[in-house]
Amino acid sequence: MSNSPPHGHEPDLTELLALCSRSLECGDALLERGRFRVDGEAWAVPSDLDGKVEIGHLAGVVLGMHVKAAKLLRGISLLCRNGLGDEASILLRSLIEVLATVCYICDKSQWARRLARYRAYAAKMKRVDITKLDENPATDLDRNVVDLAERGFTEASAALTEPDLTDLRRGWMPGGVEAVLASAGLRSLYDGPYRVGARIAHATDPLDHVKFEEATGFIAVNESRWTTAALISAIRVFLDCIRVVNEVGSFGCEKDIEQLCTELAAEASQQGEAGGSE
Repeated sequence: MSNSPPHGHEPDLTELLALCSRSLECGDALLERGRFRVDGEAWAVPSDLDGKVEIGHLAGVVLGMHVKAAKLLRGISLLCRNGLGDEASILLRSLIEVLATVCYICDKSQWARRLARYRAYAAKMKRVDITKLDENPATDLDRNVVDLAERGFTEASAALTEPDLTDLRRGWMPGGVEAVLASAGLRSLYDGPYRVGARIAHATDPLDHVKFEEATGFIAVNESRWTTAALISAIRVFLDCIRVVNEVGSFGCEKDIEQLCTELAAEASQQGEAGGSE
């Protein structure tokens, strides 16, 4: 099989890649403002757990998810630049999950409780993983690592009620990604690119990726049909993500974000018209 990149007609992603870079720059500006305002009024939203969760934890988790979103978008843009639309769609699924997490945590009426659930669940899974490693005779794990994981879960779960702790067995986000996106008015992301990414990751016939030509043998199939759609969706999801972070932190980036959204919609329309005329 040839190791050459996908061939055939490749979409012109010049404008989309430029828009992607500008979106990341906007995200970097937001992150810079967030770093210096973690303890200020920008994060002074009411707590629904009577102050049991520090405001700095909200800033740390939300800005951390923002950084994760930016890294995923950079990865998607690199894949799309090289015509790897299927692989980009798989990463896009992870980016949509980041958006769902941010939307769920940043409900101002319940942020403290939801943040506590998120941190407790993360600590729980870390404890589970480290416990399994510790039980493996081939793993020489430092005892301090095991103790630290146990203490981490104990501390993270201290703010939770007993029903919440019991509910963690089913996960930290009730209803999952589908329910959260639907409640945020983003159900189309779940029905469209999220499902596409899941199908490509778990249920794609390997023969879909190759075709046979007598002269050359098996060669890679052109994946450009997903490349443009994946990049457009990824930029949209990233902008949705930083819009939520901007609203929670009151960072004043809304005009820049809206301008980028307007340009993305125009470029998506133009790409659709170009695709339909081929």
